[in-house]
Amino acid sequence: MYQPTAGSTITQFITYAEFKKYISSFDLISILFQLQKHSALMKNQIHVNVKMEIDYRVSPKIEHEFLLSKHCLSFLSKEAALNCKNTSRNFNDLDFVNCINAYENLISDLNHEATKDENDKDSWLWVLRATNLQHFYTRIPSHIIARYYYIFSNIQLYFPDFETKIKALLNINFISIIKIGFFVWALVNQNTYFQKSNILNSPVFSRNGFTEEDLDIFMSLFSSNVSDLKRGFKNFLIKDILLKKYEFNPLRVSPIISTQSDVEREKFIIPSLGDFAYAFSEGIYYLLLDTLEKSDKKQYLQSIGSVFESYVGNLLKYYNIDILSRCVIFPEQKYKIKKQEKKSADWILVSDEYILQIECKKRKFDNYSKAGIDGDSIGINYIITDVAEQLDKLIQKEDDILNNRINSIKYSKQKIINIIVYLDEMFSIDIYARNAIKSVMKSKSDNFLILGCYEFEALCQLCRESNCGIYQSLDGGGSKILAIQHNDFLADEAKKILVF
Repeated sequence: MYQPTAGSTITQFITYAEFKKYISSFDLISILFQLQKHSALMKNQIHVNVKMEIDYRVSPKIEHEFLLSKHCLSFLSKEAALNCKNTSRNFNDLDFVNCINAYENLISDLNHEATKDENDKDSWLWVLRATNLQHFYTRIPSHIIARYYYIFSNIQLYFPDFETKIKALLNINFISIIKIGFFVWALVNQNTYFQKSNILNSPVFSRNGFTEEDLDIFMSLFSSNVSDLKRGFKNFLIKDILLKKYEFNPLRVSPIISTQSDVEREKFIIPSLGDFAYAFSEGIYYLLLDTLEKSDKKQYLQSIGSVFESYVGNLLKYYNIDILSRCVIFPEQKYKIKKQEKKSADWILVSDEYILQIECKKRKFDNYSKAGIDGDSIGINYIITDVAEQLDKLIQKEDDILNNRINSIKYSKQKIINIIVYLDEMFSIDIYARNAIKSVMKSKSDNFLILGCYEFEALCQLCRESNCGIYQSLDGGGSKILAIQHNDFLADEAKKILVF
């Protein structure tokens, strides 16, 4: 194994086995605590440039400059939690540099990718894995928290008994889960460590009506000791060692690690705040799904779909898309063909130049798909087939518009654009993916766009910042959409979560 000497850094490619052996030599609490500190120092940023200078006095100074990303911190946190034990070897700044370099030089599927042809499946799978790993952490955490706060704050409109049922099962209001998580996330970002007494003594905590019992329940939902974390991780294990970077991180389920330390501020550690933010916001979708009785799951999923549809509509309204696009926005329309009742797309934007159909889907991109792996009723081929089926339905609705079968929508030779917006992120729908989807579509149409929620939020923000319509913004290409970092709508929603 390649082992760095004192004062040197890892600069060559290493295998996963070598990386695992290297990181496992450090003390568990020491490495987790240091990772938590660096994660907190990043705050709401997606990555930071780090410059480190080490002066041994007996030799020239050593300077290191590197890019620290949240997906790197997430991976290091997972590997440390799963492999480190209580030892005498503390984790210092040079060790941190080595771990970052080791992560960047870890042999993966990229090293075995021989072709650069964008129409090749293996090339696409690498892009799929890399972008879903990196873009997941390039999203601003407070924005994602705000999105799911909106969704779960409005679920009662479609599922009136939802709050009562969840509280009976969890002994806590499901909105309180997001609020407490947001408060803890902000507090650790400020203090760089997690300490229960700091939370309970904060005026903000009591001002929002939380109790110590609420905090204890929250921690029982999202904390785990290392032994339990390892047992749970077996459900997400990927055997291919070249895909270890893309393995689902169990810290997205149990992001708070109970260390059994005697030191108060080391008893509970949150080494990856990005995964912690996921757990109590986006991850709550799965937590509540697993909690509900089987008889309530269908209504829950239908309600999420209805709320997401209204969420997309609120984005269109907030950003004045109708004014910017010089169009009229229609919600879902009911119409008949002979005696058969049908429904239009969830949102239809009609202008003199185009008709834009937007269909909203709650589909979640499973972890096997994000890693480019197939399984039973999950995985990349299942996703492609499912997306193709939804597109065929939307293309049929396009045909109804072309033939003026929807009374309120007047077609007069405008260009029709079909868009499916998913609640989950849908990165890497490139040329190969489009062709793969078209190959299983019945209609074989090429008139479609597939956007994840993050991309659609950014698209609406782009319309405001460029002062142009949604059609013109789409014509600008995906690079402009993904270049958008801030979102006014979500920033405003984030302000509603806590009373300060």
